Amino acid sequence: MTHILAIAALVLVSCSKTQPPTQPPPPGLVGRWQQVGTSGELAFHADGTVEIAMAGPGSGVNGKYSLITDTELKIEVKGVPFVYQFALSGDKLTLTDPVEGEKMDYLKAQ
Repeated sequence: MTHILAIAALVLVSCSKTQPPTQPPPPGLVGRWQQVGTSGELAFHADGTVEIAMAGPGSGVNGKYSLITDTELKIEVKGVPFVYQFALSGDKLTLTDPVEGEKMDYLKAQ
C-alpha cells in the first residue's frame, strides 16, 4: 500500500510540473502596437517576449506572452499573469479584460 501511495504521489508531482504546449503567435501579432488615444505601446516578439511602454518616461516593463486559446492571450509581467481576450483584424488589435470588460484598442505601428 505504501508503494502505491508513493507512486501516485510521484505521478501527481510529475503531472503538476508539465506545461501545456505554447501555441505560436498568430500571424500579424508580432511587432509594435500603439494604443489608440494614449502613448502606450506594446511590442510582441517572436520569441514570446513583450515590451510594454506606458505613458511617461521610465514606465516601460518587459514580460512574456503566450496564447492560451485562439482568443485568449496571457501576458506575464514580473511573475504576475494577466489574461485578456483578444481579437486581431488586419492592423487592429483589441485586448479585453474578461473580468472588468475594459477594451483596449491598438493599431500596428509603422
